[in-house]
Amino acid sequence: MPGNPRGQNAIEYMSVYSWAVLLLVLVIVMFYFYARIPGALVPKSCAFVSGITCDDFVVGTTATSGNTTYIAFLLSNGKPYAMERPLLTVSFNASNVSVPCEPSYVAPGGAIVCELAIGTGMKMGDILRVPVYVRTNYCGLSSNISTCYDAPVETYTGGLRAIDTMLVSNSITLQVYPKNSTAPADGSPDPVYARFFFFGSELRNVPINFSVNSTGAKLGAPQVVTGMNGYAEDPLYAASGGKVAITAKYGNASNSTVVNFT
Repeated sequence: MPGNPRGQNAIEYMSVYSWAVLLLVLVIVMFYFYARIPGALVPKSCAFVSGITCDDFVVGTTATSGNTTYIAFLLSNGKPYAMERPLLTVSFNASNVSVPCEPSYVAPGGAIVCELAIGTGMKMGDILRVPVYVRTNYCGLSSNISTCYDAPVETYTGGLRAIDTMLVSNSITLQVYPKNSTAPADGSPDPVYARFFFFGSELRNVPINFSVNSTGAKLGAPQVVTGMNGYAEDPLYAASGGKVAITAKYGNASNSTVVNFT
């Protein structure tokens, strides 16, 4: 008995167009994924052609900043001689936004901290791709390298790619505190801790510089790198009584604490 041609045509129709419907659904799902989760498709990157190393950066807004987008950079001097007066420029929306970086004198390998707000024009989830420039007076080309007199200006070119995200804060802070605010003056070590927060994120592998204001006390090391736990720990020794102020510094961020040795 011959089959029903109408039923056969219906089956063929469904088999052909079901694949088309499935493909359309797949396209819609992929479009939703690409539109809603751009951060997964745009990996963070920050790099300079030469002279400057981009160690870390953040791009985003805070809960109270409205439409203002902040960008902060942790850079370092990749040249064999010092730099002076670094100035960072970001090209955004057909205009340049510039900000002086800190410190004004950067030793070879030293940290450079730059913070700026690029204002409105972005919102959460937007992708930012911008050229970045750092202008400095490079002491290596000065007629007197030690004083950096008449050092010419050099411009280092780089690029930034990121997604505008939510930041915990729009500031850089450095915490420093002793294990004991009062300690015996018997020459035994009393640990001092420092933690570096970069726009709310605690950073590892940051070289913290420690110093004391007393000749009667000494530190275990002038510089300690923050470890995997986020802390830089430096032992403090004192063999005589008195209050000792300890200062921790990285880039333009610094803070102090006091230990009373008795």
